[in-house]
Amino acid sequence: MKRPKETICKKPKAVLCEVVRLKSEMDMWSDSITGLFGGDTESMGLRPPWRLFDAYLKQVEKVVGDDAGWVEWFVWENGCGAKALEAGRHGRMKPVRTVDDLVKLIKK
Repeated sequence: MKRPKETICKKPKAVLCEVVRLKSEMDMWSDSITGLFGGDTESMGLRPPWRLFDAYLKQVEKVVGDDAGWVEWFVWENGCGAKALEAGRHGRMKPVRTVDDLVKLIKK
């Protein structure tokens, strides 16, 4: 019998929706800083907030029981679902467009 993945939180969807919301806020912050001062935020010494966000994502992965790095993939590679990239296990690939799709992927 396959043992279900253990998660600390009972509502991974709510946690992952918060990740998407915070990523959107970080993007808006980064865009406004770049708009005000021009150039790349990393070259302006503004890398620490993004490092904190990365650390946050790693903790979220633990909380939702993601041992494969799907949360980071969803945020960085898949643009929080905007790119609708395909992912899956055992050759069963499906587009991952929403947090619901991500939750299903993590639970597999």
